[in-house]
Amino acid sequence: MPLRRPWRLLRSNIIVWCRYGTTKPTAIRLPGCDYLVEINPNDRRAQKMLIRDGARGKVSKATKIWRALAAHLQPTLVIDVGLNYGECMLGTTYGPDCRMIGFEANPGIFTLLERSIRHHPNHSQITLHNVLVSGVSGGSQPFFVDPDWSGTATAVRGLHNSPGVLVHELAVSSLDDRIPVEASDSARCLFKIDIEGYESKAMAGFIRTLDACRVAVGLIEFDSHFLSVAGTDPAVFLSELQEVFDVYHATDLQGRELQEVRRLEDVPSPTKSDRRHTDLILVKRNTCETGLFPPQFTIARAS
Repeated sequence: MPLRRPWRLLRSNIIVWCRYGTTKPTAIRLPGCDYLVEINPNDRRAQKMLIRDGARGKVSKATKIWRALAAHLQPTLVIDVGLNYGECMLGTTYGPDCRMIGFEANPGIFTLLERSIRHHPNHSQITLHNVLVSGVSGGSQPFFVDPDWSGTATAVRGLHNSPGVLVHELAVSSLDDRIPVEASDSARCLFKIDIEGYESKAMAGFIRTLDACRVAVGLIEFDSHFLSVAGTDPAVFLSELQEVFDVYHATDLQGRELQEVRRLEDVPSPTKSDRRHTDLILVKRNTCETGLFPPQFTIARAS
């Protein structure tokens, strides 16, 4: 048993070396893509989820769902809030009429994203913003980054108290103030919001854009602990989402078996606690279109 973990790490490093000629590549090709995404090889999140998993052909469930939705919906507007290295938005290609707008608050990763988009086939259609997304534009606010694991970067002070955390002062902006009106007018919108507890604040500044879109389908991280620390009541936030969207979560690893979410108790708890965590799938109501999910998706209605 004690040897299992070192052996797994050695085997993983051998696979990475065979793929890239080094165990710390600065750019990788996401599985299913033939263009580069630039990364920080010293970021443990990049090591785990992009370098090692990528070398084995693995992508996250959220990325699988995103790719399936993008291929089926053929969006004209793509919005990714909390890009990280761009695994979702940059992990597939889009039609020539699609406008892609990405938001990443971490300045170090934003620099890498600026380089990554040059490799993407739709590079001329991409706009990036290095701002802290919230409900209202104006002023600046601290943003907290763990240099060891980029995935926990957040605007929520209470989630980062360790002495090694880097603090960046960033301009604050709503999504509506960064997304051109003409881009959202009658758009088929695919969006993702994953910003560690600040999702409710981002949604508060996304109303005009959503109202203008003809179709809007999205992924949003829902973590009851992160939301609570940020000052948001998780049950109230879920109710607010349900006023605009039909809400689901994926119950299988491929992200194809969807379960309807009607109440907080329908959101899965990955641990034996009251904490609820998943990526919710949102479908805007009041649209005349049907068949917004790929045919391979199935839906189980909540009882």
